[in-house]
Amino acid sequence: MRFTRITLTTLGLKGVLLLIVLELAFLATPYSNLFFTLIAYCVVLGTLGLCWSLRNAAGITMHRCSARPSAAHVERQIEIGLSGGSRRRFDLAIEAEVSGSWIEIAHTPLLDGDVVLDATVPGLPRGVHTWHRLRLVSRWPLGLFRVRRQLTANTELVTWPQPVHDPDEEPLHNDQEARHQDSVAGLRPFRAGDPISIIHWKATARRGEPISREHSSVDTLELVLDRRCNTMELERRLSSATANILTAIADDRPIRLRSHDYTGDTRAGETMDGMLRWLAGTQILPGSKAESSR
Repeated sequence: MRFTRITLTTLGLKGVLLLIVLELAFLATPYSNLFFTLIAYCVVLGTLGLCWSLRNAAGITMHRCSARPSAAHVERQIEIGLSGGSRRRFDLAIEAEVSGSWIEIAHTPLLDGDVVLDATVPGLPRGVHTWHRLRLVSRWPLGLFRVRRQLTANTELVTWPQPVHDPDEEPLHNDQEARHQDSVAGLRPFRAGDPISIIHWKATARRGEPISREHSSVDTLELVLDRRCNTMELERRLSSATANILTAIADDRPIRLRSHDYTGDTRAGETMDGMLRWLAGTQILPGSKAESSR
């Protein structure tokens, strides 16, 4: 961790202007002793203010920075853990780089030992965003200087698509169709009355006798996502898929999500968070006709 910048605040700039005026008055008027005293007082006050600000930010470490996945363009809360050691620190802020600009996301008037701050991050576009660093800001005690220190973060902000059902269509449609499927629990010998559709043809050929699939009663939600499209259409399809996954999570239903180069199945060990992370980072298939026609 190191100091990245030391700058004057608005109050600090006013103090510099006051010092310049006092210098001019010292040279232009006969009251030199009075103005010399005021100049010395301002210089000492400014020096002490800078030293206190530097000391206030020194030795602080970040031991936690956790962010839950969130939908695109939705404000989220993250937790930032700071450790100030044995000394008390005052009036500290945390800044993060969001969309190319540094903004304040958390503030604490007092840091005594270890604390966990609740930071507020504005909505981000869909994607897997990585914060490699944050900045600690100190203006204490006089507010004349702004001291910034860099904190190593390396935190991922998984931002999955905004879940939206198309009001003009069924919740699951065309390229993102869902169907209730009885999952296969095992195989058994063919019984009279079994429909041909449940015959397991590979097992039948291997064993030399008809073999049927044994199904369980739990329904699986299957989503099929076609990424051969333009950017706007992809975002619409991703939003619909996300909405259906969140609905399945609420209903505690197993899910199978398939795309051209990806298959996620909760029955095969994939987690819901893993699927949402894939939806957050996936892109149009490179070289597709839909992409090249844009």
